[in-house]
Amino acid sequence: MKRSVRVLHVLDAQRRPGAALNALDVAARLDAARFSVGVLVCGRGREEVARQGWGGLRMLPAGSEADCGPWGLRRLERMLRIERPDVLHARGRECGWVLVAARRAGVPVVLHSVDAWDDVELRWPAGVRARLAHRLYGHANVVTAASDALRHAVLARTRIAQERTLTLRPGVDVTWFAAAHPVAEVRRALGVAPGAFVCGADARGGPPLEVLRAFARVRTVNPTAVLVLRVPPGVHDELEQLAAAHGCLGAVHASDGTVDDRDHLAALDVAVVAGTSPTAVRDALEASAAGTAVIAQEGRGMGEFVEDGRTGLLVSDLRAESLGDALLRLSSTRLVRERMARAARAHVAARFSIEACVARHDDLYSGLLAQARGPADAASRAASPAAPSSPAPFAR
Repeated sequence: MKRSVRVLHVLDAQRRPGAALNALDVAARLDAARFSVGVLVCGRGREEVARQGWGGLRMLPAGSEADCGPWGLRRLERMLRIERPDVLHARGRECGWVLVAARRAGVPVVLHSVDAWDDVELRWPAGVRARLAHRLYGHANVVTAASDALRHAVLARTRIAQERTLTLRPGVDVTWFAAAHPVAEVRRALGVAPGAFVCGADARGGPPLEVLRAFARVRTVNPTAVLVLRVPPGVHDELEQLAAAHGCLGAVHASDGTVDDRDHLAALDVAVVAGTSPTAVRDALEASAAGTAVIAQEGRGMGEFVEDGRTGLLVSDLRAESLGDALLRLSSTRLVRERMARAARAHVAARFSIEACVARHDDLYSGLLAQARGPADAASRAASPAAPSSPAPFAR
């Protein structure tokens, strides 16, 4: 009887641990009879990740906050010798050092990071960054990207071979994002009057000044419009001052976690998503899954998640003028935004469900193991340590 495939996730949770939580949600849904998953979470967010509790996953002990960096390389190499994974899946900004350890151990590796490419692009001149990216990531079996457009951008600015890259689209639990409570009840809890146009944005990373300026334009046309901001606890006074400064006092409401995320999203008519980062992609997909039209910034493949004019609107930038035009368009046409909301939920259910995402990971790991081991039974590895070798490219 063949043993299960050993997968080791190395997750860098230095900032908001949302990507790590999403990765574990997928890993916990893999077939436990076929996959044995160990998880090493590094960074300041690791305690929050551990508190969630993940049945069926082995949470491995982490050292200092900087374990994913070069100073954690030896520790990771020791862990690879102990765990002896069949596949290593690395996510986060410091993935380059994880890949160095995997290369030395001869373990097939998946790089799942966009931030790492940003680091290469921002810190080094063009010629240097291409060589650096090739040296750091060129040996990886698969360099994943969330969208086809982002994958092509990676290929354009590095020397990575095309066959070593793959689009591994994210997934969300569409069923979970159905509102737990009636929308009218949630709006009352948020202090929103019946029939008001409600737009929302995430302000946990700082005050969304451009969104406030754009919303002020909407208020001149639609005086009953309301802006709901997701904020950390304890910033209500600051929020009121900002609203007053933009002429929106009484029209800006705070959602500080007392309302469930899915209820919060379902209560919105429009969700404004800031940026094109992996977190922004996740926010756009979650809002769409809740049945809410989305306004997002175009670029870096966002058009694959928000279809302009069908499931939401894409703007060229996040300045108040562009956001205001989009908000005014949707605030004045209820039928259009309701049609977009229905299409958004159907779009996510069809292409980005969590079930489809789990199936893609299953295929990915199985394909990597087959390429790395050849026709020999994977169980032979349990009898003797694997000799370092050059990983084979992923056959798509």
